[in-house]
Amino acid sequence: GMLSFFNTVKAPNNLFDVQQQSAEHFNLFFDGLLQEELYWPASLFEACFLSQAHTPEQLEDAARKISLSWLRASKKMMKSKEGQSASKELAFG
Repeated sequence: GMLSFFNTVKAPNNLFDVQQQSAEHFNLFFDGLLQEELYWPASLFEACFLSQAHTPEQLEDAARKISLSWLRASKKMMKSKEGQSASKELAFG
C-alpha cells in the first residue's frame, strides 16, 4: 500500500488543499527522519510505499521514528513562531 502525511487541519480534498501544507514543517520532519535513518520521499507531494517485504518489527520501528520526527518538527515550529512573536513585540513594543 501507499501512504502520505498532510500537515493540515483537515484531510485534503484537492491539489489546492495539499498546497496549503507547511513546507517548513515537512522539511523539519524529513530531516528528523533522515537523522533516524528512515528514508522517506523528499517531497510534500510524494507517497511512501509499503510492501509485504516489511516485517511487523520494521513497521513498528518506522511508526515510532515517524511519530518522534513529527512531534519534534511540530515543537520546532511552535518555538519558531513564539520567537517570531517575541521579536515583533520588541520591534513594535
